[in-house]
Amino acid sequence: MKVRRLILVLALALIVCGVGAKQGLAYMQETYGAPCAKLDGLPGLLQDMNLLAVGDCVVNGNGSCAAELGPCSTKSPSGSKGSKIGKCTTVTSGGKKPSYSCSCVPN
Repeated sequence: MKVRRLILVLALALIVCGVGAKQGLAYMQETYGAPCAKLDGLPGLLQDMNLLAVGDCVVNGNGSCAAELGPCSTKSPSGSKGSKIGKCTTVTSGGKKPSYSCSCVPN
């Protein structure tokens, strides 16, 4: 009886962790879209593992898009079919010293 209960608890824990990981990955994909530059930290690791899409926009030295609202496409993350067509968009973040990032946003 104790072994069955242990197996049931472990199976439920794996299911909950799997659902949580799937939700976390979906959040990262929605938040970062298809950045056109290499990301740092966990998002960069997900880019290296081909789990986040990468855009092909041309990026300026400060991180902004060279051709704002220009056409772009994204390389599909693993498990996805084809590439998506979108437009280059510069996102500004920060306070006194803003930082820029260029992303390919699907149409």
